[in-house]
Amino acid sequence: MLFGQGTILKCYIVLPCYNEAENLENLLKSIDESLNKRIKYKIIAVNDGSTDNTEEVLERLSVKYPIKIVKHPKNMGLAEALKTGFKVVMEQISNGDYVVFMDSDNTHNPKYIPLMIDAARKFDLVIGSRYVRNGMQTNVPYIRIFMSKAINYLIKLLLKTEVRDFTSSYRCFKASTIKKLYEAFGDYLIESHGFEASFEVLLKALTCNLKVGEIPIILDYGLKNGRSKMNLIPTVLGYIRFILGLRSKMRTFTSNGDLS
Repeated sequence: MLFGQGTILKCYIVLPCYNEAENLENLLKSIDESLNKRIKYKIIAVNDGSTDNTEEVLERLSVKYPIKIVKHPKNMGLAEALKTGFKVVMEQISNGDYVVFMDSDNTHNPKYIPLMIDAARKFDLVIGSRYVRNGMQTNVPYIRIFMSKAINYLIKLLLKTEVRDFTSSYRCFKASTIKKLYEAFGDYLIESHGFEASFEVLLKALTCNLKVGEIPIILDYGLKNGRSKMNLIPTVLGYIRFILGLRSKMRTFTSNGDLS
């Protein structure tokens, strides 16, 4: 499979799935249309104890698409699903591969994956960002927009970095980046327990002096079916607790993760 200047690429796409039966067929079709014949890909679907027919949908779709299904016996939350996704890809990736993490509810458009991979030629980690020029979010409740912008603004003040969208979970990693993160942190790459886990990974990448880039995306909540899995108040409280301990975390991460 060729992309760009004749380079053979393989992309692993990690999908944390919790009760996403209504969204998966459209998402996987869109992934295949965006990547097929240009980028060889494999989907790692982490079924996080779904209580709907997510498992049956994944099994049916695995006949048509290249899917590896990993099961949690019960719902363990996004942080544990991300941990599982990282561990599975660590067992399979080779230098030169790329790994994309994205949501399973159709709010992340797969058309951005080739653009993220292209940007990752210059960066170690690329964020699909709502807060760079031409990025945006639509059909999102105003309270979620307000809280997202407030959290991102506070983090930016504390870290003094050029990154704008710290909380986006749509990301593309070089395989070598994931290997460096595991070399630095091992099984402690994710220690938090909520939606702030995605920010924790980004923070640890920054402390390892890895280069982080952003491309604009449009996040559209109008494309998702079913209820949001994010409980707003516990999520905000989780970010606040994480941010309050950020200075001590930075000292710990820097001492553990300095790869220079």
